[in-house]
Amino acid sequence: MRIIIIDDDKSILTSLISILIPIGFECSTFSDPFMAYQDMKNVKYDLMITDINMQGMSGFELFRLAKLSQSSLQVIYISGLFSENSIPLSNKNDTLAFFSKPFQIEELIEKLNTFKSQKEGL
Repeated sequence: MRIIIIDDDKSILTSLISILIPIGFECSTFSDPFMAYQDMKNVKYDLMITDINMQGMSGFELFRLAKLSQSSLQVIYISGLFSENSIPLSNKNDTLAFFSKPFQIEELIEKLNTFKSQKEGL
């Protein structure tokens, strides 16, 4: 399963890939949402994990743009500033989860494993 992770906090990116790659997830990381969007024009992903509050483009906007070319893309939002109630209604059906920072990595892994099992079952 291919996951793209976007967060302007590079320590979050480093932590996530150091945990997710060894347990079998294929991950690409970006600290710049514009670079992530350019990558998504050429690479298909199953899931986006994104911070909401980033310089120049919010995670909400990034996901909206990505959905134009990747209609089956799902998203997990992470944020230290926003709440789950901040998720736009147009994104609700494609949102797997919302995690407030700091979050429990075990909960994220459980959500990812469930999504992976469902995706492989199709």
